[in-house]
Amino acid sequence: MLRDFNWSRSGESIVFTHWPDVADPRATLYRWDLSSGGIHTLLRSPGQLSGRDWRELAGCPTTSSKQIVCVSSSATSPPSLVSIDMATGRQRVLFDPNARLRSRNYPRTEHMQWTDGEGQMWAGWLVWPSSYQPGARYPLVITSYVCTGFLRGGFGETTPELVLSQYGFFTLCAHSNSDATDRSWRYGQSNVSVPSDRAGYIYKRAAESWRVAIDILDRRGLIERKHVGISGLSFSAQAASYAITHSDDFAAAATSVSDYLDPLWHYFERKPNSATYIEADNLVGLPWPGDDRENLYRAVSPAMNAQNVWAPLLVQAPDNEFRTMLMFYASLVHYDKPVEMIIFPGEGHVFHQPAHKVAVGARNIEWFRFWLQGQEDPDPTKAPQYTRWRRLRELRANERPAS
Repeated sequence: MLRDFNWSRSGESIVFTHWPDVADPRATLYRWDLSSGGIHTLLRSPGQLSGRDWRELAGCPTTSSKQIVCVSSSATSPPSLVSIDMATGRQRVLFDPNARLRSRNYPRTEHMQWTDGEGQMWAGWLVWPSSYQPGARYPLVITSYVCTGFLRGGFGETTPELVLSQYGFFTLCAHSNSDATDRSWRYGQSNVSVPSDRAGYIYKRAAESWRVAIDILDRRGLIERKHVGISGLSFSAQAASYAITHSDDFAAAATSVSDYLDPLWHYFERKPNSATYIEADNLVGLPWPGDDRENLYRAVSPAMNAQNVWAPLLVQAPDNEFRTMLMFYASLVHYDKPVEMIIFPGEGHVFHQPAHKVAVGARNIEWFRFWLQGQEDPDPTKAPQYTRWRRLRELRANERPAS
C-alpha cells in the first residue's frame, strides 16, 4: 500500500512510503523522479517513519530539495527526529529526545508473519524473554492491534511488551490496523453470505489469527500452550471478549472497553441513521437488538456467552464508556466467573492522563504474572489487590476450560 505522498521543494520529485502489506508494520521510503519517471529506494525501515501510531500516519515533510525529515522508530528503537538524504538515503539524527531510553539493553525481537485459514496474511513483533534459555517454554501474552514503531503495549499502550519480557514472558504484538480490518470486512461482504457467519466476522477473524499464531509458537517449542494471555483496547478488546467466550485459547485476559457485540451497547450508542448505526449493520452484521429474528446476538455476544468463559478478565475502563460493558460484566458475575472492573475518572476511549496510563500498564502486568506465573508483587500496598485476586482464583478452582 502506498501512502504519505510529499512533493520535494524543487517540485522535481515526490517522496512516498510503501507498506508491504496492511498487516505489516514496516515501511520503505521511495523517491519518484518526475523527469525520468524512475523510482528509487531511499530507505528500508525496520519500523515506521512517522510520529503517529494510528491509521492516518503523518508523512515526512521535505525541508529542501536534498533532505526529508522523518520521525524514525522501530520495535526496540524509540522515536528520534532524523534527516534523510534524498539522493543516498543516509540518515542523520537531528534530535533524540529518548537518548537515555535508547541506551538500555532490549530483548530479542522477531518479525513474525503467518496466514489464517482463509488465506489472509497477518504480521507482528515477537518479543523474546530477556532471560530466555533454549529448550524452555514460557508464558505468552498477545497485544494488538497497532504495532508500528516503538513497542509500548499495543493500541492505547496498555500492556508494555518490553516490560513483560523482563518478567519471563514471550509477547506478540499482532498488528491489525484499520486497513486490515477493512480488508476483512470486504472479504466477508464478498464471500460470507450467511447472516450468522457475517455477524461479528471481523472479530472472529482476529481471534482466529491469534489462534494460528499461538499454534505456530507452540509447535516451535517456545511457549506454554495453557499459559497464554490476551490484552486489548477498542477493536482488539472486543475481539478478545469474543475469543474468551468462544474458545479456551486464553488463560487470562486484560482489556479496556469491549462491548460492540453486546445488545446493551446498541441501546446506548446506536442512533437511527448515524454512522454507528450503519457501521453496526454493515461492518459487524448485527441488526437492532429488537429486530434480531435470527438470534445473531446469541451467537456472538460475549455477555450472552459468559457461561463459557475460562479466562479471568481484568477490565480497566474509562468513566465515559464503562456503562456499555455492564451487560458482559454482570453476566460474568452472575456465572461466578473471575472478573474485576476498575473505572478511571476523566478518561476517554484512549487514556491520556499519565498517572492512569502507568497504573493500567502496571496492573495488567501484575494480572498476567498472577494468573500465568503464579507470582505476586511483595509491595505491601498491593496486598488488598492480591487478596481480591486470590478470591477470584477460588472461583475457578473447580472449573475446567470450555471445550
